[in-house]
Amino acid sequence: MKYGLLVEFGSKCSNFGDYIQSIAIEYLYTKVMGIPTDEIVHITASQLSSYDGEELILPYSYVMHLFVFPEYQKVRLSPRVKPVFLGGSFSFTQFGSQYPVKRIFDERNGWISMFRQFAPIGCRDAYTCSILRELKIPAYIGGCITNILPQRGQEPRKGKVLLVDLTADVLPYLPDSVLEHATVLTQYEENGLLTVEENFQRAKKRYQYYSDASLIISSRYHMVTPCNAMGIPCIFVNRNVNYYRKDIRLDTLNPLIQFCSLENISDVCWHPAPAKFDDLKEKMTELAEKRIRDAFLRYS
Repeated sequence: MKYGLLVEFGSKCSNFGDYIQSIAIEYLYTKVMGIPTDEIVHITASQLSSYDGEELILPYSYVMHLFVFPEYQKVRLSPRVKPVFLGGSFSFTQFGSQYPVKRIFDERNGWISMFRQFAPIGCRDAYTCSILRELKIPAYIGGCITNILPQRGQEPRKGKVLLVDLTADVLPYLPDSVLEHATVLTQYEENGLLTVEENFQRAKKRYQYYSDASLIISSRYHMVTPCNAMGIPCIFVNRNVNYYRKDIRLDTLNPLIQFCSLENISDVCWHPAPAKFDDLKEKMTELAEKRIRDAFLRYS
């Protein structure tokens, strides 16, 4: 049995926020658990149903619909893949009637039996946890795995301010002391002709680029959460123009990340200090490691 790592998510355009969750799991494998790289198998979303190699333990801390990619109906998971749910989320069900929870949890679709088989289910948010508990499936709130990322190894570059996927209505509120040093970026880029491995390495390089920032302001959950864990001062700006206004993931946004919307933007401290939450990070790391090691023993 080996250790699986999800490194591709079935899209022609990459959201680097998906990949940072895998980067955090890779860090857990190699730096915390001491697993050799030749024991780690990279797997793609499309292979979740068809994988036929050596059995894999697969830590899972993503949106849940990858198990039914691309049809979003019946679970299709290879019997050789043993998921360990650390922080899964049903956030995609809130975005419209195309993915209603009732249809997903029709007994014929396989979701309930899968979750019962691999329980307990670690959830990223209370919404997901409550759905599973209503179905009598053991579940707990594990939060986002990217909270375990280590402190950055280099000093912040003075004046390196990154504005990532902010909407235009926020810009007039940013002070000149922020804007004069700001670089505008997006977390989405087309894959083009990149291979799966090249794309995964591109995501790593992107977060390495972020790591010496002096301030990050973003509307992306998986921008501020991992960067906050690395010791970068972050401000999360809640979007008021679409579903992000009621994003169910936000109940487990690290409380040390400054949260702002247009309603409270006048109260924002635009030059926050780095956040430290070593005790929580240690507990999350220990729990994730224990779940993976227990699963490895169980299925070996």
